[in-house]
Amino acid sequence: MPTLCLVGNSPSSGSTLLADLLDSTKFTACGPELEIFSHEKFLVKNPQSSDLSGSYSKMIAPRATSSYLRTDRLKHYGLSQSDLEKLIDSANSFSEFSESFSIHYLDFRNKSKNGIVFEKTPQNLNNLHQFLEHSDGYFVHIVRNPVFVVRSLINRSWSMRSALATWMSYESKLMRFKGNERIISIKYEDLVQKPYETIQMLIQTINPGLKISLEEIRTGHQENRYRQKTSKRKDSWSTQSIQEIKNANDWSKIKPEFLKRLNGFKSSTLSSKYAKRYKLEPLTFQELLEEYGYSEEFNKRVSGLDGIQPPKYSMKDRKKFLTKWAKGFLKGELKLRDLPAHFNPLPK
Repeated sequence: MPTLCLVGNSPSSGSTLLADLLDSTKFTACGPELEIFSHEKFLVKNPQSSDLSGSYSKMIAPRATSSYLRTDRLKHYGLSQSDLEKLIDSANSFSEFSESFSIHYLDFRNKSKNGIVFEKTPQNLNNLHQFLEHSDGYFVHIVRNPVFVVRSLINRSWSMRSALATWMSYESKLMRFKGNERIISIKYEDLVQKPYETIQMLIQTINPGLKISLEEIRTGHQENRYRQKTSKRKDSWSTQSIQEIKNANDWSKIKPEFLKRLNGFKSSTLSSKYAKRYKLEPLTFQELLEEYGYSEEFNKRVSGLDGIQPPKYSMKDRKKFLTKWAKGFLKGELKLRDLPAHFNPLPK
């Protein structure tokens, strides 16, 4: 019987590299992001295709305004929209749909019928609790040093404050499930150092009966044309080929002024109302650094640097926040009283 697993994480954490590697064995398949499992109304005991109609706005990340099924990517799964709807409506439960979806995709990719399907969409972390409740699959999470996550998002025209708020939102969400045996959390830094060993570990953890050598994974990765064709890369990324694996955490590009500003957030926490609304663990930036093992390195880098007044949100951030709240309000998911928390998710 095949297994469906989800991958979710903060943006700019290395999940595209992880997906490239996960797709590179005869037992595993990982296609482009579908956003089907980040839709809360779909992750229920008995989903219907009508549950996927329109967009979904209740997302944990402050700038995430909506999520919707990426119908244009279904072709890479060997499906049309009507094919997917038939799979959904013919299933009697989410678990049954997961099985039929996985069987179809593994067959489409000529992979082992008892293999593992990974669906990687960063926003999958939104519905982690529901996936664990309605599925027997594993959830794979990847985390990266927030210094480089924030730097990467700034390169995509985000402000430092909204970038950090996003990283903290995702990682605070995962903290709610700390210790759950069906959650596998890996670090980007370990993945780039030992990519094939990491994938081998993931496969063996999820299904010990699937045996594959490091050389098979390496060869599969180097010869993977499917991911090169179907996965998109941001222009700002340092690697554009799936065959290239390198550590993009370059400290030489991190300026003291940047660290001073980031250090100013050390005691910051997400708004209590925002955290409560999205069921996030109310931890400070410093506490999250400690939880994920980045505090020692961060403290060493900022040693002797005084934290300065953290930067404010940009106008683009404010527009995103307002759009997020407005969509939720119009759908009846948010109230007028929720506006202040959404307009300032990381207040100090």
